[in-house]
Amino acid sequence: MNISSTRNSSIHSEEEWEYIVKPFFVISIHMLNYLLGLPLNSYVMVLLLHGCRRLDPCDVFTLNQAAVEIFFLFLGPFHIMCDVKMDLCFYDVIGFFVGVGMLVRSLFQCWVCLERYVAVIHPITFLMFRPLRYRVVICVVTWTSGLACGVVCMFMFPFLPYRVILAYAVIVLSIHVFSCMSILYKLRHPGPGERNADRATEDRAKKRAFHIVVINLLTFLVQNTPFSVVFCMQDTLSMMDFSLALAISLAINIMMGFMNPVFVLLKAGKLSFLKSACF
Repeated sequence: MNISSTRNSSIHSEEEWEYIVKPFFVISIHMLNYLLGLPLNSYVMVLLLHGCRRLDPCDVFTLNQAAVEIFFLFLGPFHIMCDVKMDLCFYDVIGFFVGVGMLVRSLFQCWVCLERYVAVIHPITFLMFRPLRYRVVICVVTWTSGLACGVVCMFMFPFLPYRVILAYAVIVLSIHVFSCMSILYKLRHPGPGERNADRATEDRAKKRAFHIVVINLLTFLVQNTPFSVVFCMQDTLSMMDFSLALAISLAINIMMGFMNPVFVLLKAGKLSFLKSACF
C-alpha cells in the first residue's frame, strides 16, 4: 500500500511539473527576455549603428553579440508552444534556434575575451589585426558554423549529442578562463616600462579594467557552468530532474545574457547612475 501511494505521489509530482509548473516557468523566462533583453539589445544595435558615428572595429563583436541575442528571442514562442502542448511542438525549429543561438553566443563571448587578451598581453599583434576586415571574416565564419550546427540540431533534436556539447563547452570555458586570468595577472603585475606613467591615472584605469574583467569572467562562468554540469550528470538524473535542471540552466543563461548590453550602455555613458555604483 505504501509502495503504491509512493508511486502515485511520484506520478502526480511529475504530471504537476510537466503540465503546470514547467510551462509557467518557461513562459516567465521568455517573457522576461522579451521585456528586458529585446529593448536592451535593440538599443545597443541602434547605438553602435548610429549614422553619425563610424563603427569602431572593436565594436563589431559587440554588435554581433546583440544580434545573436535578438535572434535567440525567436526560440521563445516555439519553446512555449512545445511546453504548453506537445502536439504544437516543432522540434526541428527549436533545434535550429538552439543550435545556432547557443553556439554563436558562446563563440562571440570567447572572441571578445580573446580580443581583450591580445590587446593587453600582445599589443603589437592586436594593432596588426585591428582592421575591420579581420573581424568581419571571423564573424562570417562564426555565423556559418552556427548555421551548420543549427541544421544538425534541427534533424537531431531532442536527441542532441550532449557529450559533444559538453566537450565544446569545456574548451570554450577553458579559453575564456585562461584569457581572463592572464589579463588579471598582467593588470596586477605591470611591466617595468609601465611604472613611469602618471600613477593616479594609471591606477584608476587599471582598477576599472580589473573590475570589468572580473565581472565578465564571473558572468561567463555563471552563464555557462550550469549547462556543463547538467550535461555531465545526464546519465545520473531522472528524466524529470534532467528537464528541471535544463529549465533552470536556461533561465540562468538568459538572465546573465542581459549583462553584455548593460556593459555596453555603461561604457557609452547611458547608465551613469549604475556606473558610479559599480566603478
